[in-house]
Amino acid sequence: MENIKTLLFNVHQNYIHLCNLMLKKIPGEAFQNVWVKQLKSVIAIKMAHEFSKGEELISLITNNSIIQQILHSMWITLRSEPLPFKISPLMNCVGNILNQIDKCSPKQARNFLRKAQQALV
Repeated sequence: MENIKTLLFNVHQNYIHLCNLMLKKIPGEAFQNVWVKQLKSVIAIKMAHEFSKGEELISLITNNSIIQQILHSMWITLRSEPLPFKISPLMNCVGNILNQIDKCSPKQARNFLRKAQQALV
């Protein structure tokens, strides 16, 4: 359960960091927009602490690494336990993606998932 909490926290922090990075790219006159103001205030509240631009990118990379490690450990645990027949192809697909995460392009990951989805049908 702790792994899932950590996973969700890091995914949430990455989302906040990405929103913050996008806000920094918005031209100054757009900050008069109500939605931009509201998003900026929500991000200020939800962000764990302030980062400089370089630190924010490092935090994103670190969070992604933690997410990858948690998913990999969850995959190892799930692989060691017997799975129902219908779930097995999907878990094998996720395992293949995690094992090749450094070399796998988004297109290859989508193809893996499509094949797993077809195997479930």
